Amino acid sequence: MRVIIVEDEKTATENMLDMIRVVDAGISVLACLESVQETISWLNDNASPDLGFFDIQLADGLCFEIFEQIDLHFPVVFTTAYSEYALKAFKVNSIDYLLKPIKQADLEFALNKYKNLRSQYLPKASKEILAAIKNVFPEREVQYKKSILIQKHDGFIPLRTEDIACFYIDQGIVYCQLFDNKTYAVHETLDTLEEKLNPERFYRINRQTIIAKDAIQEVSNYFKGKLLIKSNIERKIKLLISKGRVAEFRKWIQE
Repeated sequence: MRVIIVEDEKTATENMLDMIRVVDAGISVLACLESVQETISWLNDNASPDLGFFDIQLADGLCFEIFEQIDLHFPVVFTTAYSEYALKAFKVNSIDYLLKPIKQADLEFALNKYKNLRSQYLPKASKEILAAIKNVFPEREVQYKKSILIQKHDGFIPLRTEDIACFYIDQGIVYCQLFDNKTYAVHETLDTLEEKLNPERFYRINRQTIIAKDAIQEVSNYFKGKLLIKSNIERKIKLLISKGRVAEFRKWIQE
């Protein structure tokens, strides 16, 4: 089994390594990574491991940012001192959630859980599970935002989402830019907007930008596997699609 450890505390990393050696000496630790960006870079340049141990709170942010920037195709065991992240952890690739200080018995349980899932969890099973979930929770029509309210003096301006070309972050402030290039500050985060906007019309190309499909004129290859968007709006910065989102973006642009 090949694993990676994502942890910014050296003592915690050393403890994890010691416990892994005791529990299963046959496990190969491919890398010990300390930050969101270091992990993304490593995953972009290396083959995926069989399993990852991810500390949730890293020096440069939460590890969930990794899932936002790159498609992970391996399961993850999350480690943290804070239980409030448990629900979010199980919305991504999590197979277990270990609270610090991690006990050897808990680590062994997580590894055995992974081994059992690896031998039993087939694509057919996943389809059956999804079908069961749909039976319990019937699909509902999602209502996406049709307008954005922009505060102005003592009132507000309603902007139709169909008139918005993109949302972006500049010096910590979120802005929306219209197709006529008018720009307004928005009092919502990109994460919140991403959940409320129609995904058929809007796509988050990177951590700083959400763009409308109608704003895209042309897409070309860029350095290190990224894509460059040529838009019909004025933008001072390049509209780049991170390598980890390229496949998903190609599928989205054709829908």
